[in-house]
Amino acid sequence: MFEVSVTMAWLLGAPLLLLMRGVEGHWSAALWLAVYLATVGVVARAQGPLGQFRTVSALGCPLFALLFVAITLCSAFGALRGAPITWRGRQISR
Repeated sequence: MFEVSVTMAWLLGAPLLLLMRGVEGHWSAALWLAVYLATVGVVARAQGPLGQFRTVSALGCPLFALLFVAITLCSAFGALRGAPITWRGRQISR
């Protein structure tokens, strides 16, 4: 669980800090750009054995990670509320 949390923080944090520092015009924006591009390189290299993905698709990796986190959080909050599950018109209670 710890490794997943650290990986998600890395995938989401690098582009977020790049965006924040870039908007501020801070000198560290160049550093965060380098970190983001290194992250894209690592993701592009890691996805090679998994299938025929374009290298450009690694640029969107933070968006996919954010989507994963949003869906997971919505599901977790629904479970905490005890909300029924609706699947293909059927409702399943927890």
